[in-house]
Amino acid sequence: MSTAGILAGFPASPFLLILGVTYLFSVANSNGTMEWVIGVAARAVRARRRGADGPVRRGRRDHRVRRPGPGGGPGCSPGRGSPTCSTRSIAGWGEAGGPGRPASRRAGSGPDAYPRRVPFDVRPAVSFDDVATLLGPRKNPDASVCWCLSHRLPAAQHRSLVGRARGEYVRELTEREPAPGVLAYDGDDVVGWAAVAPRAELPFARSRTIPRIDALDVWSVWCFRVRAGHRGRGIAHALLDGAVAFARGHGAPAVEGYPVDNGGRKVDLTMAYVGTRALFEAAGFTMASPTSGVSGGFPRVVMRLLSPPDPGGRHGAGRSGAPDRT
Repeated sequence: MSTAGILAGFPASPFLLILGVTYLFSVANSNGTMEWVIGVAARAVRARRRGADGPVRRGRRDHRVRRPGPGGGPGCSPGRGSPTCSTRSIAGWGEAGGPGRPASRRAGSGPDAYPRRVPFDVRPAVSFDDVATLLGPRKNPDASVCWCLSHRLPAAQHRSLVGRARGEYVRELTEREPAPGVLAYDGDDVVGWAAVAPRAELPFARSRTIPRIDALDVWSVWCFRVRAGHRGRGIAHALLDGAVAFARGHGAPAVEGYPVDNGGRKVDLTMAYVGTRALFEAAGFTMASPTSGVSGGFPRVVMRLLSPPDPGGRHGAGRSGAPDRT
């Protein structure tokens, strides 16, 4: 029976309709037509997903974006903060590229690339409830979770705090001056945390694995936490820049971090809290020293960013330039 005969019988017989469709599919499959149709459809779907941002890796969302140009150019999320598409609550953030960030740096496609600017607010961590959202136990309030205290307290004191006592200690920290770190907000939602404090007040001051470079009263930023569901949006970059501005606002002559030098390789999520060398380099830090420390199987390095001298000849903004805690 010819194809024309099958088609002619469509209105009269459901059986002939099914038979005809089956015949057409068999013919298309035998001469490669079906593969061609499927290929065209797949390319159309990929082209729609790709849009204007370049190729998309199969199975993964592509986060490669362009650095926004003047007036909120390509890659700039619209909304508050225009034309830079960012608003910051910490003094010094609004400088071109952020504190210490080279203005000429381009966005890349690697895991540590500096992504699109989005309107995150970075504020001193004075809200215990928001800190608890990022650091506290998820289910059992009596659980002895880290609360980002393991590198803030001497070992004996750290071991002595268990259960709810750990959260109460952090509550006290949020009520002191200066705040124990900075928080990133997306609108009203807290989405990130970074711990920052003078190194002299931390166990790092006595560390045998993280060397002391010189006698400068440096501040340390040593822990990042990005809320689940918000990763891959550049929040760690915003937190680091905000921590630098916060430290400078309290007179820090330099800021240090102790990230892993992973060479672009993937870092286990549980050990990624220290940050990566590329993250710090994107904020203008340079490597000051290797260390004997290891995290997640990668060596840790000392990254440092000096504060520019103020007109009076002192580093940093001094206490008078401290950010508002409200």
